[in-house]
Amino acid sequence: MRVGNFGAVRDIFDPATLRAAPGAASGFTRDAFPNRQIPASRFDPIMARMIQAYPQPTRPGIFNNHTSSPKEKQRWNQVDGRVDFNINENNNLFARYSQQNTVTTRPSTFVDATIPGLDGKFGLGNEDTFAGDSSLKAFHSVLNWVRTWSPTFIMEAKVGFNRFDLVFLQEGANPGAKLGEKLGVARANQGPNSDGLPIFSPAGYTGIGQTRSLPIIRFEDTINPAFSFTSLRGKHTVKFGMDWRQRRLTQYQTNRGNGRFNFGRTFTDNPNNAAATGDAMAALLLGTSNFIEQDFTLFEPRILQWEWNFYAQDDWKVTDRLTINAGRRYEYDTPTIERSDKWSNFDPVTGKLLIANFNTDRSTGVVGDRNNFAPRLGFAYRLRPGTVLRGGAGIFYNPAGSESLLMRRHRQLPFGPINTVDINQFVANARRVAQGLDPIPNLDPAVVANNPVGSMIAIDQRFRNGIAQQYNFQLQQGLPKDMVFKVGYVGNMGRRLDNSFNANQPEPGAAPPAQRRPLRFIAPNVINADYNVSDGLSAYHSLQASFERRFANGVGFLSAYTWAHSIDTVANQFGGADNGPLPQDRRFRRNDRGNSGHDMRHRFVHSMNYELPVGKGRRVPDWLAFYARAGQLSIECRRQPAGPLQGWQARQPHHRPLVRRFAGHGGQRRGLGYARAVHLR
Repeated sequence: MRVGNFGAVRDIFDPATLRAAPGAASGFTRDAFPNRQIPASRFDPIMARMIQAYPQPTRPGIFNNHTSSPKEKQRWNQVDGRVDFNINENNNLFARYSQQNTVTTRPSTFVDATIPGLDGKFGLGNEDTFAGDSSLKAFHSVLNWVRTWSPTFIMEAKVGFNRFDLVFLQEGANPGAKLGEKLGVARANQGPNSDGLPIFSPAGYTGIGQTRSLPIIRFEDTINPAFSFTSLRGKHTVKFGMDWRQRRLTQYQTNRGNGRFNFGRTFTDNPNNAAATGDAMAALLLGTSNFIEQDFTLFEPRILQWEWNFYAQDDWKVTDRLTINAGRRYEYDTPTIERSDKWSNFDPVTGKLLIANFNTDRSTGVVGDRNNFAPRLGFAYRLRPGTVLRGGAGIFYNPAGSESLLMRRHRQLPFGPINTVDINQFVANARRVAQGLDPIPNLDPAVVANNPVGSMIAIDQRFRNGIAQQYNFQLQQGLPKDMVFKVGYVGNMGRRLDNSFNANQPEPGAAPPAQRRPLRFIAPNVINADYNVSDGLSAYHSLQASFERRFANGVGFLSAYTWAHSIDTVANQFGGADNGPLPQDRRFRRNDRGNSGHDMRHRFVHSMNYELPVGKGRRVPDWLAFYARAGQLSIECRRQPAGPLQGWQARQPHHRPLVRRFAGHGGQRRGLGYARAVHLR
């Protein structure tokens, strides 16, 4: 393949020979390269150099012929401190401070390699390695005051402050390095803090560029004062209070700031027999990418949000056999804003771009969710000595996290544009890597508000916090010799779940994608529109049973079994593998309802603690106890589905598992210590 020979792969077709073919299934045809050989004169000059950077095979064969085991390094330091001060019998204070500093170095897929024409060596490989140096500093402090006003009325006041500082830089992308442009990719490093190599990702093969999603510069401050009161009134214990949070977030990141070039079979296949022809590595060698994109983050945002929470609850001991817990909570999260109003929101209804304090309000049209009332109810009833029946239900709200599109409205025009090239495979002069990337588009708000270009971020203006409706019902039976058996039902219904989809996904058909995009009439220059909505649904039902011996006489164990089924209409959050694509068709999104990516029907866990008979007065004498080094043995065994296989996992808690990993479930990130396929000869 390095020299253009695809004789052992499949027929390769020449994209430059594309021509109309009336009567053909696609309406076009191409000529195959003779002998499955691409002439060197047709190589893209940049990709001809990058393909030589692939390491040589370490194993025979044309597939799965290279193995690497990169190592991750980490150094961390932590300090904790606490001071307690009893002012008098009615007033108590304490203060706590914690800090952790962590430096992590993640490696690339392959050992450092040379690239013809560039000085030095570079870490190359798949885009998902996050190869680079991460420096994290986390701080947490709290001040707490407990005031006893009377034997039946207590107040607790506290304030907490958290700070999270993360600087995560791409490997080798030193300021001013401009590696992509030195390689020859025009405008690869035109944005700020973008000094690395582009992503080169051939479908079905290991990539040969640098990582995506770096750099990340993230600073987050949270201030959290809270007040709670407890009142004892006969059989009632009443609690009420409030807490308030101010969140200040800086999230600077580019996902493909140095440019992205994806390669598929598209330009090298027979358009009338695509499944059996063409190869992504052939397209890479020709430089004919089927997806080209570059994003820019032109400033560091200051995102602000306030959260208000109020609650009241009553623990009522009705009789010596029955206790009822009832409460209600109210939550209100203000719409997020950017301190300097560098914030925009694409409206898929009008095709216009709403820019904060330019043609809309500071929250870009997103209104607050003021209806978040959360009742909760629970009970415990002793049927007879040793037998207890418990149940409960409640509503809980979940605001969108910092990785949601809701928090990324600075990462599109006119503050962080996304260039996406509209690729048409049915042209004879296909765009090549050597032509470089497009320049940063016009950033004038007056221009882009009415004529947005590229990829957009759209937030539903009625976006709501997610809801979890949780409920359970359980029977507990005490048994002789400190043993307990429990069995019950646990359920969770998810409503208004945060999810996103491409609102401009081309509809099925044979015409070029630009003619099948639903927004083509109101926003003809928009390629993709990532639409963040809160209409996802989920349902979880489970039977849970456990058999426990409380620790006594040196022995304790817990055996637990869960049968469960999880169904939803959304993908796993933040990188949900094995879930999609979702939606399959934006017009019929409810048809995506099915088993969750994390659905696990059966799970059994057994753990045991055994106190070794070591030490004074035990069966093992003191002189042997010195060599035992430990007085307790902990063992855990777990059985659960592992992809297509079943597996036992046995370990001592707080130690590395004896079996390092099972086959991944949906949303699980692959580890670093596994064999990677290169597929190159």
